[in-house]
Amino acid sequence: MHRAMDVTTCILLFSIQALCQTVYGYDLGVLIQILVTLTFMAIVLRKWYKNPEVQVAKIFKKFWRILFLVLSSIYLTMLLVYAILKSIELF
Repeated sequence: MHRAMDVTTCILLFSIQALCQTVYGYDLGVLIQILVTLTFMAIVLRKWYKNPEVQVAKIFKKFWRILFLVLSSIYLTMLLVYAILKSIELF
């Protein structure tokens, strides 16, 4: 189960980029990658300020699971917007 979620998270990162390019006409791939990296760094720094003994692997595991939920909801929302725009375009 966890392996499937890990692979799906990687796929969602690239799928959202492709869907953004299809729907809005511009590429957000680099911006998404930078945002994900900065968010992870901010979480690690926040944990480090609280306790200098940081377990990065444990933090990354939680971050990756949260990222899966966030990316899944973004992808479904964008897919819905794309479907609505295409249906309006047909009429």
